[in-house]
Amino acid sequence: MSLKISQYVIQQFQNCALKAYKHGKLVESCGLVLQMYNHFSVAQEDSLLITRYGLGIKYNADKSFQYLRLLNPQGNDSIEFYYQSVQGYTNAVRTHIKAMNLYLSITQKYISKNQH
Repeated sequence: MSLKISQYVIQQFQNCALKAYKHGKLVESCGLVLQMYNHFSVAQEDSLLITRYGLGIKYNADKSFQYLRLLNPQGNDSIEFYYQSVQGYTNAVRTHIKAMNLYLSITQKYISKNQH
């Protein structure tokens, strides 16, 4: 028995992968801005890490999107491609959460530092 993936599900998941890619671009941009202007007196390593997180999000979102492009709703191999696509998307979301946690940590340090 093989599972079939509907075209609707594929399209919806492509939208998710595209949004994740855009989020990766935003995260990468945040890291680059922090590096350029050194806002919040951020350690250079943290801003580089945020930039790398952005690149990682984009990479995983792109991987997800590429596997989605290989899906054939009538094909027997669709479930494996779908699984790989979900893995890529999940990794993009995990990396995004890490980036946001680091960014929040940086901003909290800045706020604490400037309250005194």
